[in-house]
Amino acid sequence: MTVEIIVFRFNARFDYLSSYKPYVIQVKKDQTLLEMLTAVKERDPLFICDLERVDGVRLCGWGARLDVKAVDIVSRFGKSFVVEPLDTKRAVLDLEIDSSDFDAKLSLFDDITSEDARLYNQYKIAHYLSPMRELNPDYLGEAVFMLADWRIRNSRGDISDILRRICDEKNGIFSFCSLHRSLLSGAHAIALNVRTLQEMAIELGVAPKGAKAGALWTPSVWKLPPLEGKTVALLLDETADLPSLEAKLPGVKVIALKNSISGAEIDDLLPEIAVKAGARLLLEAQESGAEALLCSAREAAEFLRRNYRAIARACSQPLDIPVL
Repeated sequence: MTVEIIVFRFNARFDYLSSYKPYVIQVKKDQTLLEMLTAVKERDPLFICDLERVDGVRLCGWGARLDVKAVDIVSRFGKSFVVEPLDTKRAVLDLEIDSSDFDAKLSLFDDITSEDARLYNQYKIAHYLSPMRELNPDYLGEAVFMLADWRIRNSRGDISDILRRICDEKNGIFSFCSLHRSLLSGAHAIALNVRTLQEMAIELGVAPKGAKAGALWTPSVWKLPPLEGKTVALLLDETADLPSLEAKLPGVKVIALKNSISGAEIDDLLPEIAVKAGARLLLEAQESGAEALLCSAREAAEFLRRNYRAIARACSQPLDIPVL
């Protein structure tokens, strides 16, 4: 079958801005993304990133390993899809990133062995997919939590001491947020293990005061521009509590869009259908008289901002409403 693979391009030594270059290639259903990118390298001599140094990528915003099959990519995203590095802000050469921030987190533990390092590196993709890492660079991350879990299970240190290291009130396990935009098979297991660590920390008395097991990231950590005196359309997902969100926006007139598409639903749609859904949503917000759209689901906000131009082209009238 024929697919269009749109690849992120950037060389930190020479480029000021990144770009995206499309390649149309023939693939078999059982071919992997690695094989597709290798075909791109053979076609384009300027695409020189070392794929052996690429632990994972983002496929249309979703985290994935390079062994994902073409048939699975096409079934979720269609025959035209975007491939980006795990963190575009840390890109050094096309899909390669500077992972020094990830490596530095390993120093949290003493007596690191080669086995520790091997297990830790298995969760590099999860580390860069975390919504909390984007909001808080000091967030310890899922790889640290999984290594702590492994060391506890294998009696590699005092349990209370290990838990104290990962129970920082702002940066530790009680700030964990589920990895929603992930094609990784182990994402659910990470959430279950973190919950177990939270329960252990509470039981042993090393958790922050008032901490509860299973607590996830909430909009209380939003970083917003000044909104006082403005009218804002608020897109609610299925878990959002409107009164509590209104309380976080004093002086702001809120228009709740209760029947609009949620962030989770946007993720599950094919790109061309999701763009049309986004167009309907933004027009609804604009026609309500709102000056901006605020999403309670981070996934929805990311999708709308990333695809704003395509959404604007799909609208039946001029679109002029920012997404916060």
